[in-house]
Amino acid sequence: SSGINAEYGFILRRGLTVKALREFIILQGSAKSVVTMEWDKLWSINKKIIDPIAPRFTGIGKADMVPVTITGAQESSKMCPKHPKNTEVGEKEVHYSGKVYLEGADAGEL
Repeated sequence: SSGINAEYGFILRRGLTVKALREFIILQGSAKSVVTMEWDKLWSINKKIIDPIAPRFTGIGKADMVPVTITGAQESSKMCPKHPKNTEVGEKEVHYSGKVYLEGADAGEL
């Protein structure tokens, strides 16, 4: 039983739901013939399950962030939904200011 728990932990740490894995296995069927399915199918099933309930956040890695100053920008904040189509997920506070951070590759395009 500890091996099974370890396998579930491995799946959950990578964002794959048990429900998606179960659906993927069922799609392959119980035939004796070999069924070939791409891994993309598994992740597509998983996305359909988590997309309606996953909150949306934005972030960039500290090692690659570049500060950019926007002249004339006003500092403010407002509450926004964590999910654009599902308000039940909750709200988050979004801050606006004249200093933003971009990933290095994006800053290089300026």
